[in-house]
Amino acid sequence: CGTAFTSEHASIIGRFCDTAVVFYDGDSAGLSATYRAVEPLLRREIMVKIARPPEGMDPDDVAKKWKNDEVKQLIENAPDWFDFSVETAKKSGLWDSVEGKIRFADRIAPYILALGDSLAASLYKKKLSEIIGVGEKEISARISKKSKNFASVETQESQLRPEEKLPPDAYAELDLLADVIANPTLCEKVLNSGEVVLYGGALKSLADEIQKSGDCSVSELADILEERAMSYLTKRLLDMKNTPSSRDVEDIIALVRKRRLEVKLESLRINLRKAEEKKDEQLASSIIKEISAVKREVLKLSREYNWKENNR
Repeated sequence: CGTAFTSEHASIIGRFCDTAVVFYDGDSAGLSATYRAVEPLLRREIMVKIARPPEGMDPDDVAKKWKNDEVKQLIENAPDWFDFSVETAKKSGLWDSVEGKIRFADRIAPYILALGDSLAASLYKKKLSEIIGVGEKEISARISKKSKNFASVETQESQLRPEEKLPPDAYAELDLLADVIANPTLCEKVLNSGEVVLYGGALKSLADEIQKSGDCSVSELADILEERAMSYLTKRLLDMKNTPSSRDVEDIIALVRKRRLEVKLESLRINLRKAEEKKDEQLASSIIKEISAVKREVLKLSREYNWKENNR
């Protein structure tokens, strides 16, 4: 079936076994194909493991060049889809912040939802709560809330172009990565800003390459970024007419900070409502002061950003 794995394929597999090992190419396209296969398999209560070929090889190479015992060992040692996802997130830098962990929970939610009300779904929720460090109740509530916005992964893949599926705050970070690739002298400024959170691992990879050779390219990120992110990043680089400047980077950093503050503001408002419901006046007063401070920061960044836009 190649990378075009469908629900029909999952149904056929389900007739013969209760565990499947997904084994696609090791590049970004292979990773995307892997996750397209995971959801329909989980929906049929098939336990899923993910195997990856060694760097520079594909599954066909493994089958032809490796001994049968070596192939068997690779398949048998393949990690569970959830554990594989956690390790991938850690390598990409997604695990380096609270926001990144929340983003991971949101990304993993469709796959847990695919398991319905099964025991496996409950166990994965428990596992997710333990590694993120929040209660199972909060995880269940988050997944339940997100379920209203999810079509199946399969449906999303068929209806949306890759760049349309990125989380909103990812675009600005990818813009910063594109600016670094186009003008490596900007790398230090972007690193020092601390604003690349979702793609921190990708930025570190670029910084390491720049330190070694003084230059970098988008190909450095092929094994780090997912296909949709690579698609957007490549298009962004192709659309560039001028070499990005320090001022361009500062504008994007200001925009990222503004968005993060807006997310923080929303969270504070939710906490304020909870404090008011509990009639905790002291906590509510403290939150109101924090909200005011964040609003001032947002207003300041908005004015700075708009001033720069109007004076270009």
